[in-house]
Amino acid sequence: MTERKHSELPWTVITDGETLKIKWFNGGSIANAMFTNLNRERLPAEANAAFIVTACNAHYNLVEALGNARLEIEYLHGKFQETGTGNATINHIDAALSKARGDA
Repeated sequence: MTERKHSELPWTVITDGETLKIKWFNGGSIANAMFTNLNRERLPAEANAAFIVTACNAHYNLVEALGNARLEIEYLHGKFQETGTGNATINHIDAALSKARGDA
């Protein structure tokens, strides 16, 4: 997969009550939303923005940690008797890493 270029991390969520912005570390804007119905749209929009920012800021650390865990499981799995559970875990990790990297 070709590596996607995105704004440098970390990102933050900023809201002034009427607009919501996802910004990158230098203050550049990544996404903006304006609330037309403050009661109905604001809370889900703020929660969604916080979820996006948290996931993006943690993405590379999580991919690295999961890759390291996979190597440890594979090592231990090969050192001792292989199990169906171990194989299933490695397959699950491979699928998750592929999805996180944008391959799937």
